Amino acid sequence: MRTTGIAWEKKAGITVGSGDVVFIRTGRWAQREKEGPAKPEKLAGLHASCAKWLKDRDVAALGSDGASDVRPSLVEGVDQPIHQLVLIAMGMPIFDVMDLEDLSKEAEKQDRWEFLLTAAPLAVPGGTGSPLNPIATF
Repeated sequence: MRTTGIAWEKKAGITVGSGDVVFIRTGRWAQREKEGPAKPEKLAGLHASCAKWLKDRDVAALGSDGASDVRPSLVEGVDQPIHQLVLIAMGMPIFDVMDLEDLSKEAEKQDRWEFLLTAAPLAVPGGTGSPLNPIATF
């Protein structure tokens, strides 16, 4: 299902702004439990055109229960355009392969889609990534 960021904001009753972190829950883990592992060449995620909305909103970081990119990417010759645009071109950190199921349930229970996010990466000299234990405080 395709939806625009603006349509999503209206549905959720919030406006994403400068410094916000956006989490995209595709339902990966529920689908995996029901149907088994997904095929890596066919995954839900963001189309490259979503990068403009993220940039326009001055989003600080992007997270997803997958790799953030839709697969196939629908951009000829580019496998992960969201990664390239967001991480490399915009310098925006990405949280990949998150388990957003409990967070989603709590947000729905509270009918609240905004929260304080705390996440501290490990200090790895020369590292380009780190495991995290992100905490949402409502």
